[in-house]
Amino acid sequence: MSDVKAVLTSNGLRTIIAVVAIMVTISIYLLNRKKKSLSYQVVRNDELIKVDKLVQSRVLVTVDGQPAVGLSLIILEIQNTGNEPIKTVDFERPLTFQFTSANVISARALDTWPKDLAVQCQSKG
Repeated sequence: MSDVKAVLTSNGLRTIIAVVAIMVTISIYLLNRKKKSLSYQVVRNDELIKVDKLVQSRVLVTVDGQPAVGLSLIILEIQNTGNEPIKTVDFERPLTFQFTSANVISARALDTWPKDLAVQCQSKG
């Protein structure tokens, strides 16, 4: 019994407890730190129509009156992956996506959260 008492009152055990307490405190601080982070994920990237070069001069595919050589459906999910709300004043300019190998003919928001979130989609197609 005295051995247990000696271990519990030793300086080594007190040091270990102090180090563990400091590590727990730092971990809690890092986990609760305010962080704003915006991420996107490609949910779908489906090629809907592809016109072969052999018949490209004979086939015309149009979307909303605009010609389309190939037609793809791309769905992006944009979300706040931080733990702090992102406000309008946090943006210096509107959020934009640039597609280097395609023209965007149409863009729209499928869903928002919160539901009353105002989203404007514009395409330069």
